[in-house]
Amino acid sequence: MPRPWPTPGTGFWARSHLADLDAAQARLRDGDYGVCQGCGRPISPERLKVRPAAKSCVPCAAAHR
Repeated sequence: MPRPWPTPGTGFWARSHLADLDAAQARLRDGDYGVCQGCGRPISPERLKVRPAAKSCVPCAAAHR
């Protein structure tokens, strides 16, 4: 039977995700939203649709894995 409360890692994940969204909002406000922090090129609209808080383009994200 599933537990009615979140697992221990859930709170950390939620706070981390909210921090990422706050950072994306700051980049939007500063005019840097959608620009890769790794190479300075635009992040594709498809990636931003899937990951609105993305800080890097797909090639830069793949290089850092």
